Amino acid sequence: LKRIAQLREEETIRKGAAAKFNGNLIMDWLPDLKGAALGAAISSFKASRGSNFNFLKILLDNTPETIKNEFMEFYNAKK
Repeated sequence: LKRIAQLREEETIRKGAAAKFNGNLIMDWLPDLKGAALGAAISSFKASRGSNFNFLKILLDNTPETIKNEFMEFYNAKK
């Protein structure tokens, strides 16, 4: 039962992070960014922030607005 509770908590954390940063949100911000280019932009942004654990922590520790602003700054600098 303890393991099930732990897995549920981890899933809740992942869902909370995904609600702040995901491909659908990015396509809302940048409607022309799709497909492989979208995937590459997401991967590059995540890599620029360190490990997956660090990226998850960044998502959890920041507001959706902050995350959007950071992504947009990153994306515009790469253009």
